[in-house]
Amino acid sequence: MSEEVATLRKGLRLLLLINQYDGLTAGEAATHLDLNRTTTYRLLETMVDTGHIARDPYDHRYRATARAERLSLPDGEAEGWHADAIRPVLAGLGQRIAWPLSIATLDGDAIRIVHETDSDSALVTRRMPSGTRLPLLDTAAGLLFTAHASPDRRGELLARARSSLLTQPMNAGATLSELCDQIASDGYALVRQPASGTYVLAVPMIVDGAMTASLSVRIIERAMTAMSAIAAYLPLLREGADAIASAIRTPPADRVAGASARR
Repeated sequence: MSEEVATLRKGLRLLLLINQYDGLTAGEAATHLDLNRTTTYRLLETMVDTGHIARDPYDHRYRATARAERLSLPDGEAEGWHADAIRPVLAGLGQRIAWPLSIATLDGDAIRIVHETDSDSALVTRRMPSGTRLPLLDTAAGLLFTAHASPDRRGELLARARSSLLTQPMNAGATLSELCDQIASDGYALVRQPASGTYVLAVPMIVDGAMTASLSVRIIERAMTAMSAIAAYLPLLREGADAIASAIRTPPADRVAGASARR
């Protein structure tokens, strides 16, 4: 058996185990595969680079992403969350904003990325592929969802949410309740991620009067100040969020007709 085939088999078995156990740490994966940690870690990071798994920053477990989950779907069923409506808008916005963009939805007491432009941006410091799940309070998107929730729902989210303290809200001296009130008033959330040296700026996507998703941009903080990032990108994010929300509300047949008319 060639080395390439042996490595492929190990990778496929690793992906199967990750799905079977709803995620594995590097140590657990090494034990299951009966491999040394260095080899196992190399396999894991290769699959992270290809976007098939992602490392949860809260519990350090590797989990399958939407890209891996699509491998098991029949042809034609691999489209993600409103992909036909979102893809052209996100692509156009990505040409205007060189930094990586992402769309995220609420997933229980966490946030899940459902679309991103990481593979199209040259300014990515760490890929966050579709399917990545992050703690609610460690994300600008999660703070937005909490801020836009009803009082009862906000209390429920805060009671269930966990934070691994990977981010710092820019007005970190405020209580969570005060922070959510300010975010709801401002209409955006901005957090700093010290580990990666980035800012994340996010705006809500409102569909039929309710926040359905968030649109975010990740910016290397040494490239510009937080206030400069807000001035440069907040209007573009809001424009993009409105365009995506409008596209989601438009029936697919009408979107096709509109695109044909524009051509």
